[in-house]
Amino acid sequence: MLLPYFDYQSPLGARYRYVVTGQMLSSGYEWVAKLWRDGEKQPALRGRLPEASSAIEEARLRAAVEAAIRATDAVAA
Repeated sequence: MLLPYFDYQSPLGARYRYVVTGQMLSSGYEWVAKLWRDGEKQPALRGRLPEASSAIEEARLRAAVEAAIRATDAVAA
């Protein structure tokens, strides 16, 4: 199964592309985002959505990943 890539442009102007995988745990949904910044591979980002639900909304997952990207981008700047 191919996972979709998402594009994101940070407020600082960097262009990101990422793909997210995850798994449901009893403590929530744990995700890992493989990340490329301006075409260069970056270290993976990890996070967790606190609620354990059978259906994680794509919009909420993307919002969590993009918030982590913004935080990483701000530290790198």
